[in-house]
Amino acid sequence: MTTIIINLRILLRNHILKFIIIVVIYKKSIVQNTDPVFLDPDKKGLFSFRTHFYAPAKYIFGIKTDTFKFNITLVLLSTILLYLVLYYELLGKVVRFIENFKIRK
Repeated sequence: MTTIIINLRILLRNHILKFIIIVVIYKKSIVQNTDPVFLDPDKKGLFSFRTHFYAPAKYIFGIKTDTFKFNITLVLLSTILLYLVLYYELLGKVVRFIENFKIRK
């Protein structure tokens, strides 16, 4: 009978420890510590794209957007921008401008 009680105590202690690990109190608020996929990101500002790791959504200009769509859009826009930089030889023009720029003393 005592082994059953001891095992029950160990089980309860482990369950309480698991609950403590799941929920953390930070700056007088309860924060979920496990399964961040299910957390919605905080809306901080118009141009803040930073969210927690594995966030299911991001805010862009105050509009909630799916993370996958946001990442694909960002990759496509950066590809188009780099294509235009290479097509119009903007890097060479910037280097030539800096070479021709004379510092006055």
